[in-house]
Amino acid sequence: MLVELHRCRWAFVLAVTSTAAIAGCETEPPAASARRQPAAQPSEVNSEEVGRLLSAAKEGDVDAQLDLGLRYSQGDGVPQDFEQAAKWYLEASEADHPMAPVAQAKIGQFYSQGKGLPKDEAKATQWFRRAAEGGVAGAQHLLGLRYERGDGAPRDDTEAARWYRKAAEQGHAGAQYRLGRAYSNGLGVEQNPAEAARWWRRSAEQGEPDAQYFLGLVYAAGEGVPQDFGSAARWLREAAESGRARAQFHLGSLYARGDGVEQDYSEAARWFTKAAEQGNEDAKAALKKLERVK
Repeated sequence: MLVELHRCRWAFVLAVTSTAAIAGCETEPPAASARRQPAAQPSEVNSEEVGRLLSAAKEGDVDAQLDLGLRYSQGDGVPQDFEQAAKWYLEASEADHPMAPVAQAKIGQFYSQGKGLPKDEAKATQWFRRAAEGGVAGAQHLLGLRYERGDGAPRDDTEAARWYRKAAEQGHAGAQYRLGRAYSNGLGVEQNPAEAARWWRRSAEQGEPDAQYFLGLVYAAGEGVPQDFGSAARWLREAAESGRARAQFHLGSLYARGDGVEQDYSEAARWFTKAAEQGNEDAKAALKKLERVK
């Protein structure tokens, strides 16, 4: 039963990390309201349960080692302690176990953030590579980002696209978005607007706001897909409701022109205002222009 509980906890963590690794890589920061999250509260210490985990972990139980790493990193049932978390992830990382690559990804994260281990981007890349080669989609995505940016690895668009594809084919929404951008700009792959739109659609359907934004733009322009202002409005609205200022501006523009939606200056002004409040200069100019038209 204890092993099954470990597996359930890590299935959840894998599901989260496979889609959340794009954080900090959006085309623009999310709206302030979307950034505010309640502070996590540490759960009550259960010394009996932790004692059982420690005994199992010391005997080489990888599931228990992973569970302890997670608990110490989150302060879940134990005081938060990144050094202890790193210790148990390191133990798990060297095991001949299907979950070892997950521990390797966490070590890469700790080296990158300087939590529990000295900050070292080169070592972070080494650990992300091990996890990526072990099939962890989140690590594949992060490795792609490192090659794209030259962060802890030589800048290499071809390698970036290769790792994005591996993660994208596993369903990682962030990697699908980045692979779409690679095809759109011809970075590491041959430029192909239709492939860009295909990957953006797959990402957008999973709720990735940046992919929704770009998919809306290509429908409006007819790039890689037939021009369709109704679809453009649909996807721009999805991104706009997630707080993307540029999507709010472009959605307002559709309402101002009546493209794909019924012309509505009030709705146009509402979306321009939302974008302008985030500092979008195009939206500010559009509001002034709209005042002269109304």
